Amino acid sequence: MQVKLMKRLPFVLLALMMQTSEAVANPSHVAVGAAPAWEARSDYGEGGRMNFVPELLGFAYFPTGRDRYHLRAGARVGLSGLSQAEMPSAVRIPEWDIRPALELGLLRDGPFIPVLAMGIGAIARHTSLQTTAAITKVDGPQSHTELLPRAYVHAGLGIPLGRNLVLEPFGRYEVIVGDTRLSWRLGLDISVSIF
Repeated sequence: MQVKLMKRLPFVLLALMMQTSEAVANPSHVAVGAAPAWEARSDYGEGGRMNFVPELLGFAYFPTGRDRYHLRAGARVGLSGLSQAEMPSAVRIPEWDIRPALELGLLRDGPFIPVLAMGIGAIARHTSLQTTAAITKVDGPQSHTELLPRAYVHAGLGIPLGRNLVLEPFGRYEVIVGDTRLSWRLGLDISVSIF
């Protein structure tokens, strides 16, 4: 019995590879969704922490002319600051980021959907100095907002669930001008085709 299954396994895998997913098979369509993600931050020098950065996303899919290959143009907006680095209670410097980005990727439709994308964007960062009553005087500005350019490479593997839902675990390497504390982000894109 096991020998028969092993002989048929290559044919079953080949049949699966030749299928297309219902979620991407349309010639052109749009999907929206969200992505819970965690980035590795080096806030503590050699050590680090995982920072939760949720994202909202939108994708438009376009055929390339090659069978089952599609371009994916996307937009993302992330929010960082929901979890802050540990700080003393008398002096705190919370940091909040809004992270818009545009990306362009290539995917291959099938029972699994590999995606490779590149993106550019910015980080609008607001930091502020917060003190308690124990500190009576602070010199200099107490808050600061800056704009940092960024670029990234994104690799994911989409898993279609039903006609319109795709789960895509991903890894992303980011380069941020002016901030070397951030590099890798891991997450899960959850997108729903809306038309």
